Amino acid sequence: PAKTMLGVRSVAAAVFYREHLPGTMQVGMIPKPDDIEAFVAAGVDVIRLWPHWLGPDKGGNAAGEQLLERVRKSGRRLLLNVEAGTAKYVNPVLLAKPDYLFTDDPAMLRRTLQALQ
Repeated sequence: PAKTMLGVRSVAAAVFYREHLPGTMQVGMIPKPDDIEAFVAAGVDVIRLWPHWLGPDKGGNAAGEQLLERVRKSGRRLLLNVEAGTAKYVNPVLLAKPDYLFTDDPAMLRRTLQALQ
């Protein structure tokens, strides 16, 4: 369990796995931004946000900054998806300073990150 990262998609799953696999790192794969605090209360270690949530809201306000602040204030780490791992997806996401990146193409993500160094 200590070397396992478990993605949970509901608060009930987070509670269940926290009880049955207490040493496992849990990623809250939250279905909507309003669920951040509920997943935190259930004991997840990491919050996954979708990058498209980080843009401005319909009124042009900095909705993304508010989400990032909520995750940071919770004391949880931040995971962001970068799809194919190309610079098109990675570069904007890095501005949010995530703790983890999740991709469908780890080799491409590695090449993209190496090119930035």
